[in-house]
Amino acid sequence: MKFYSYIKFITKNNFSLVLLSYLILLISGLIETASLLIIAPIVDTIINNNQESQITKVVTDIFNNFGIKFDIWYLFLIYFLVILAKSLFDVFTGRLMIKMKYSVILKTISNTYNSIFKAGWEYISSEKQGKLLNSFTREIDRLGDSLAATGRLISSSTKFIIFLFVPLFISWEITLVTFVFILIIGLPFFLMGKFSRNLGKLSTQTSNEYLSTLQENFGLAKIIISFAKQAYSLKIMLKNFSEHIDASVKSQTFALLLSNLYIPFGILGIILIYYLGQVYLIPISSLAVLFAAYYKIIPVMSEMITSKNSFDASYTSFEQINSIQNKTKEIIKPNGNIKFNSLKDSLVFKNVSFSYNKEQKTIDNLSFKIKSGEFIALVGKSGGGKTTIIDLILGLNTLQKGEILFDNIKQSKYDINTIRAKTGYVPQGAALFNDTIENNIKWSNNNASENTLKRICLETYSSEFIEKLPEKYNTIVGERGLKLSGGQLQRISLARALVKDPDIIILDEATSSLDTQSEKKIQKSLDSIYRIKTIIVIAHRLSTIIKADKIFVIDSGKILEQGNYKELIEKNGKFKNMLDDQKFIEIE
Repeated sequence: MKFYSYIKFITKNNFSLVLLSYLILLISGLIETASLLIIAPIVDTIINNNQESQITKVVTDIFNNFGIKFDIWYLFLIYFLVILAKSLFDVFTGRLMIKMKYSVILKTISNTYNSIFKAGWEYISSEKQGKLLNSFTREIDRLGDSLAATGRLISSSTKFIIFLFVPLFISWEITLVTFVFILIIGLPFFLMGKFSRNLGKLSTQTSNEYLSTLQENFGLAKIIISFAKQAYSLKIMLKNFSEHIDASVKSQTFALLLSNLYIPFGILGIILIYYLGQVYLIPISSLAVLFAAYYKIIPVMSEMITSKNSFDASYTSFEQINSIQNKTKEIIKPNGNIKFNSLKDSLVFKNVSFSYNKEQKTIDNLSFKIKSGEFIALVGKSGGGKTTIIDLILGLNTLQKGEILFDNIKQSKYDINTIRAKTGYVPQGAALFNDTIENNIKWSNNNASENTLKRICLETYSSEFIEKLPEKYNTIVGERGLKLSGGQLQRISLARALVKDPDIIILDEATSSLDTQSEKKIQKSLDSIYRIKTIIVIAHRLSTIIKADKIFVIDSGKILEQGNYKELIEKNGKFKNMLDDQKFIEIE
């Protein structure tokens, strides 16, 4: 059943290549069979045997029908041409299998990547990054190996069936006995697939764990070095890799055992043929063909066993890729077809609830309204639900209860990507690609002109430090922008958000870790778009939201207070306490 599901997957994606490959394999097998048949007349001619085999008589008749002189040199020439044709067909078949392997890998990568990003942040944030990385590297490559193993298995099975016709033509009695002998030897090897799959599964799991640890260690390198935990992190990584080595060694050793153990038993089959040839008085030339056929069958059987084991061991890679695709399909992301162009009236949360687990609601029956062109701030303690509100606006999490309305139309009726396209998002701890400053800014809008780029950089106060760099806009920022300071990183991130000319600007604690000067520059950047764009800011530093039209104090997914800066101070409530706490900390 597992083999059938995999063949169905391969055939569905590459039917024409599969069909062509099988036809070439069939022709190759027939040519190889023809090379066996030529052996009998060659042997009969060399030894000048009076007791010609039946094969020699058939070949002689074919020569006579075509007017070809029955001569040893013609036989050698034909044998050479047949072997040459078989070799060329093998090369052609191998090329097709390689093309099919990479065609399957390419489509699998594309489909898996697409399904993951269709499922969105909700899936990506819940899955181990190491598992995803391993799936796109080692496991997809092993899936290609399982395809190669499948091709070899089909090829070997086809050759095995074709090769049996020659012995059957010579002596069905000897063929029947040796065939039963082959099955008795081969069956136990074929029944070890479950053990191979278990070893393959263990190898996949340990590889996932190793790459997860490696990815985490590099992602948290600054923390590891700062805490002087390099030796400890190395110990954990090596432990996981040692477990992967152990699983891989077991799997590969078992594969070698199966492929090599069958050959010694196959020698017994040759001895059996010789004995039966004496019993049934088979001519020497026919016996030579039987030996040659069996000589061909032994490695074919060995290859069938090896290929079956290789398929069983790497099937877990196919299962993991398939599991990811199926799991992402389960995450229903409602998406309409209305195009969002701009926020003309308002953005409304109406009785919205959301939770990451059943025990606690992150957003609890939340309702509020943001008018077009307003500057809105969300404040409150960490874990109160502020970032979750932003994620719901961007459609990163699926709405569980209530409604989100853009201009009185449900979010689910819009094409969510058109909402995102008109939203400039600056996340907390904004990260850049390991590319030039110019390419990072233009990443959100590849069509941005040089003038637009320079204007945005002036507005975000990015140009004042960019122009001082040796390479200016061609400066490589490093992995995640690590070559820039926090203030520089945030200004580039804001420029990236603004260069796409968004209608809504979202800043998720974009100034929380900045120095006073950098914070003021971000504030000035916002002043230039105040009243022109709808601005939503999650603020940790309350000094950054003095000009906000409305401030929502969020706690446990609910609004505790709302109003502008002055109104909330006059209320002398939660917001005033937060402001006083910050002033106390600054004085300290």
